[in-house]
Amino acid sequence: MWFRPVLLLVFLKFVTGLSNHHHFRQIAYKKKQSSMNQYIIKYMIDIDGTICSRTNSDYLTCIPRRDKIALFNSLYDNGHEVHYWTARGANSGKNWDKLTIKQLEAWNVKYTSINMGKPHYDVWIDDKAINAEDFL
Repeated sequence: MWFRPVLLLVFLKFVTGLSNHHHFRQIAYKKKQSSMNQYIIKYMIDIDGTICSRTNSDYLTCIPRRDKIALFNSLYDNGHEVHYWTARGANSGKNWDKLTIKQLEAWNVKYTSINMGKPHYDVWIDDKAINAEDFL
């Protein structure tokens, strides 16, 4: 019955307090040329605190981390997919799409996609997670 999944989603939304500003949105995508690299890795990379300073939601004042940008750009140049995913606006509901694209372009960040709607969290536990400071 089609209405059971809909009822489940409505129930989950009610119980968890989910709202529309927590949904994934792809705001930019660049189609890559085919690569000679047959072992393409898909990287999901946070923006704030990873490729720029952490600013407690004051995104207008964040400072790019050129060393990290160069590292992730080299992954892109070697044929890998580099997807940026941010929680900008996850708590406030404010739309930071245009500023985020403008900043990444100004910082010469190479990417496959830029994505919004990463959930805001205190601790992320994942078997594939790597702290930005530990990634070489």
